[in-house]
Amino acid sequence: GGREVTLFDSASMPLAEQIKLFEGADAVVGTHGAGLANAMFCRKGSVLLELLPQQLARASISQIFWHVSTGMGLVHVTFVVPHELMEKDTPTSLHNFRVPVKQVTDALLSLLPPPPPPPP
Repeated sequence: GGREVTLFDSASMPLAEQIKLFEGADAVVGTHGAGLANAMFCRKGSVLLELLPQQLARASISQIFWHVSTGMGLVHVTFVVPHELMEKDTPTSLHNFRVPVKQVTDALLSLLPPPPPPPP
């Protein structure tokens, strides 16, 4: 029994479908930004793993989604993306980066309960 992963693009999904998607999510992984505001629709106890560029780690805005998560009863974890994984000198450099997939996946799985066993 594995887990289902859904890729999400708010521009291509009506709000009602976005709400339903987030209400059903055990976890949400996303880049720091407005798209994480949908976490307010997650169930209490869901996990929000925020990918935060290192250059924002000390900015006051870095705590926004921690506050949202705490207020909504979510488990919030920040994964700080180091400078060396960021695209250099582009207009969208704060949203263009690579993450160590195994490290992020392991962190996320450590926060989730085991999936239910498959039916007999």
